[in-house]
Amino acid sequence: MYAPTFRDYEKSHGRFVLDNQLDFDAFERQLGDDYVLLMREHVVVASKLQIPEAMRHNIINVSNYPSVQELMIASDMLITDYSSIMFDYLDTNKPIYFFCYDLEKYLTLRGVYFDFTKEVPGPLVENASALFDEISQGDQYWQTYGEKYQAFKQKFAPHDGKHTASIVYQTFFSMVNKH
Repeated sequence: MYAPTFRDYEKSHGRFVLDNQLDFDAFERQLGDDYVLLMREHVVVASKLQIPEAMRHNIINVSNYPSVQELMIASDMLITDYSSIMFDYLDTNKPIYFFCYDLEKYLTLRGVYFDFTKEVPGPLVENASALFDEISQGDQYWQTYGEKYQAFKQKFAPHDGKHTASIVYQTFFSMVNKH
C-alpha cells in the first residue's frame, strides 16, 4: 500500500494537489507480475488520482475506502513518506519503505519531529526505480532494517501490543473506581 501525506506547499488554483512521483510504468515493469499496488492518497488530494485503465488490474485506488486500519492489515508492506501512518503501521510488524522524492524540500518547508534520515525503519529512497529495487529484495528487508525497525517501534510505540486496549480499559476503570 502506498500512503503518502499531502504537501501543503503544493497547490493549483488554490487547491492542494499531489504530484504523484510513483511511476506506474516502472511498477509494472519491475513488480507488476508479482504485486498489487493499493494507492491510498491523503483525503485532501485523493480525488485527483489518475490510474491508467490498462493498469487498474494491479494498481487500485483505495483512497475512499473507509478504513485505513483494514487496509493496513490487508497489505503486505507500506510505502509512505513523512506521513504519520508509519507509526500506526509499526504494529503490523510488516516492512515500511520511505519514498521521499522531495526530501530536502519537505524537510526545509515542513520539517519533522525526529531525525528522519537517521531513524526511519526502512529504506529511504528518492525515486521509484530505487523503491521497486528495494521491494524486490524481499526478506533482505529484515536483515538490513530489523534492528532499526524494533528501535523505532520501541521509541514511538513502546506501549502498543495485542492487549493494549484491555490494559488501558482496566487501568482507566481502576482509577475511576478509586475516586
